[in-house]
Amino acid sequence: MVFNYSEFLLELHSLRNKINLQEEFDKMNNELFDGKLRPIELKWKSLKRVGGQVVYNVSKDKYGKSIESVGALVMSDFIDYDYTEFKNIFAHELIHVYMIQNNIKDYGGHHGVIFQKYADEINKKGYKISTKFDAGEFEILKQDKLKKPIAVIMYEEENGDKSITLFTYDSY
Repeated sequence: MVFNYSEFLLELHSLRNKINLQEEFDKMNNELFDGKLRPIELKWKSLKRVGGQVVYNVSKDKYGKSIESVGALVMSDFIDYDYTEFKNIFAHELIHVYMIQNNIKDYGGHHGVIFQKYADEINKKGYKISTKFDAGEFEILKQDKLKKPIAVIMYEEENGDKSITLFTYDSY
């Protein structure tokens, strides 16, 4: 017999249910980048140290020059941030997407002079894009419920032995 904890999982990952990444991408692409961002993969993941990240690929052209391309934009559903903070983090990641898609190299690392120029322009529209994210400033989602089982699997072997496996966030 398998116990269904789907309601618990849906409650834990409530951001997945409240925010449609594609709709947010389309809206912010038009609002912040005049619709110039090309489609990318968007997904939720239980990132524990960052609010979002852009996964990118590096390949070489026929002359040996490195070319970056966006693999996916990933947002954390593990950290409990509100919609305003989500928008700020998402906009931050979209700047990275824009720069990669347009082969814009920055001075001073990933959050250098050019990145900051784009962030400053977007912040004039009411955003608060930061180049620092401290996951310690946020609570993890439903922290008091993390000790509850995520899944319980009970099974009986051919010899009649019965076993139970309990998966919790500690085992995650």
